[in-house]
Amino acid sequence: FKEVAFESLFTKIKFLEGLQVTYVCFGECHGAAITTQGRAVIWGSNIYSQRGKLHVSQNKPNLLQLPGYSKAQIIDCGPTYTLIGTDDNAVVFCGTRFSMDTKALTQMTSMFTSEVIARPKVILGLYATNEQIDKGQLLVLNSLQAVGHNLMITVDTFLRINS
Repeated sequence: FKEVAFESLFTKIKFLEGLQVTYVCFGECHGAAITTQGRAVIWGSNIYSQRGKLHVSQNKPNLLQLPGYSKAQIIDCGPTYTLIGTDDNAVVFCGTRFSMDTKALTQMTSMFTSEVIARPKVILGLYATNEQIDKGQLLVLNSLQAVGHNLMITVDTFLRINS
C-alpha cells in the first residue's frame, strides 16, 4: 500500500456565505439549500431544468420562485429534478420527469417518456377537509425523498385534543 497525504473532502460553498441555511442536499449534478426565510437556493447543472429556470449559469446559484406565497421547508435533489415541500403542505417539482408507458411493450415503441417541467409546479397538495379540521384531525407534510425516479412522501396525521 502507498501512503498518501491527508486531504480534506469538505469544501466550503462560498456562494452560501452570508445566508442563514437550515438544510442542504445534494443530487448527482446539482445541490440545493433552504434558508431560514424559507427560500430555496439551487446550484450546479441545469441540463434537466432541475433548477426551476430555463437559463441559469452553472457557476452561480439561483433563488427558486415558489408558487404563491409558499415557503420551502423540505428539499431533496433527484437525479433529474428537485423536490420542495412547502409550509402549506404542497409538493413542488421542477426538472425532468420520466415515466414508463406500459402499452409500449405491445406496440414496440419506446417504453420511456419524459416531461420537462422548467418552472416550479405544484404536483401534490395535502389538506384536511373542513369536516376533518372541525374534528381536530390534521395533517402535516413530514418528509420528501427522491428515490431514483420515484418519490417517497411521509405525512404526519394527528388529532388535536381540546382541554
